[in-house]
Amino acid sequence: MIGIIILNYNTWIETKKCVDSIKSHVSIKDTYKIYIVDNCSTIQISSRDKEEYERDEKIALLFSKENRGYSAGNNIGIKKAMQDGCQYFLISNSDILIVDNSIKVMKEYLNDNVNTLIVGPEIYNAENEFQYIYMLKRLDAVGKLKNMMLSTPFKVFFRKFEKSFIRKESLKLPIKVFGVSGCCFMISKKGVDLLYPLDERTFLYEEEYIIGSIVEKANFDIYVIPNTHVIHAHGVSTGGMTPYTYTCLVNSEQLYLKEYLNEKKMMCKLLVRIRKLRYLILCISKKNYRVFYKKFKNLIKDYQDEVLDFAKQRKKI
Repeated sequence: MIGIIILNYNTWIETKKCVDSIKSHVSIKDTYKIYIVDNCSTIQISSRDKEEYERDEKIALLFSKENRGYSAGNNIGIKKAMQDGCQYFLISNSDILIVDNSIKVMKEYLNDNVNTLIVGPEIYNAENEFQYIYMLKRLDAVGKLKNMMLSTPFKVFFRKFEKSFIRKESLKLPIKVFGVSGCCFMISKKGVDLLYPLDERTFLYEEEYIIGSIVEKANFDIYVIPNTHVIHAHGVSTGGMTPYTYTCLVNSEQLYLKEYLNEKKMMCKLLVRIRKLRYLILCISKKNYRVFYKKFKNLIKDYQDEVLDFAKQRKKI
């Protein structure tokens, strides 16, 4: 059975569209169940939709008592899907629309390629334009700095790096990657056994890099595959980059580099300083960033001073 986990936070309208797209395109030969995990939304589900979901044996509504971020919310859905005996796990943002038989294609690829634990689909935006495939390779602190340069006038000096990290064309053949976009991907049961529970110290961002590093270290593979198609309305599920989510990015990035890559402290500190400089630049043009600046300075800390050792808590259900 395929367990389809949709993480919802104040996006009930988008979640319903996502559910409808899944039900319209899932193969009738595949057994599946949709697990809608509400991450403690401040907007309540409509009574009509709630009644519809509760009547549907293919849907389970799960409500978190607090919003502890992307990984923690998905852990709720993964745990329930495991308990229900699922062998494949599709992780999806609420602002995803499934097209054609993409779910079936991803499942069959995992079934036929036992060393591949995760597959990602080809992603298109709301205008149906192909979205670049990032994370072709692992990024350390230097790679992170180079990646930032791609959004500056200095990008002309980093063309070689760009080609090694980003694919801009759609696929004819599967392509091996370090990580897939967290907005939509499928994991095999073997992959879930390796990855569950997802590291809950990240509220947002860097989850793909953390997952990629675990899979790579265990000598398994991650692929993006052709003949798949999902539409992603970017930013609807996260609200776009805000001062708070920018803070999440910096803290999660430090966690990934220090714990999963054992990056040198000097390089991590350099990266934080550059992120702070970029934040100051944002403050010039965006008022909400200026208001948040004092909090930002206090929130960007060495993750070792502010998080629990979650790795010691990794337990199988």
